[in-house]
Amino acid sequence: MTYQTVRIRQGLLCAAVLSIACGCNRQQPEPERRQAAAEKESVRRPATKPPTSPAPANESHPDTPAHPAVSDRVGPEAESPPGDTPPSDSPKPAETPDNPADAAIAKPAPLVSPPGALPSIALTAAHRATCKVFAGDTLPPMSLVDLDGAPAPLDKLFGERLTIVLFWQHTDPDAVEAVDDMASLVLKSYGKRGVRAVAIHVGPATDEVKAIVQRDQVTYPVLVDADGAALAQVAADVRGLMPRIFLVDATGRILWFDIEYSRTTRRDLDLALRFLTRQ
Repeated sequence: MTYQTVRIRQGLLCAAVLSIACGCNRQQPEPERRQAAAEKESVRRPATKPPTSPAPANESHPDTPAHPAVSDRVGPEAESPPGDTPPSDSPKPAETPDNPADAAIAKPAPLVSPPGALPSIALTAAHRATCKVFAGDTLPPMSLVDLDGAPAPLDKLFGERLTIVLFWQHTDPDAVEAVDDMASLVLKSYGKRGVRAVAIHVGPATDEVKAIVQRDQVTYPVLVDADGAALAQVAADVRGLMPRIFLVDATGRILWFDIEYSRTTRRDLDLALRFLTRQ
């Protein structure tokens, strides 16, 4: 085969290849091209729903809870909305017995209030250190005199049941008030129940002391502890913490006491007298 023949064949082969390539790149008709493009676009992008307008606020939706606040609860209680069956550990209503006699037996007996008791004696450690006697102790014998100077032993003036022994000074307003209250609190209210009162002035029987006793119309015994020796038997500090009130029985045993006279003292003393005179 000559060189010229080979060149002719190669030219024919190239022409055939070009003819095939031109046939593949031939454009499709316009309608078919648009359809194919639309199909490709639908595959590449998912279908979306058309937008909807928001519903009015007062429109009811069956899928929305009736009370949105319930959704704020967390924990086990959020699983059961209000009005559901209560938990099993909730108290059950009492069952009514069929037999009336059983009902009378099943009814609990009413609680009976316990009787009153002596008020507590509340003292700080510092105040307790000033007390030489305490509840349960017996007042020591005291040789005193009255306002006229006549001897008056304390134990001879104790009442049949109870006696209030009041140590006071005329310069202390609270103590003077206590002297005045003893008449109305003790003699008027509890005198018929065997209760008496004795006031012991710590210091000389001056004209001021006698004037207070006369002004307040004190009818119970008022004794004088001129040198403070009697007070020193029951108190470590004779310069302060006055007045001192002791509630004792017929033998002089201390049942209750206080080292001041305040509204609380007056109330507790009345409660103590009320309790002890009931027995």
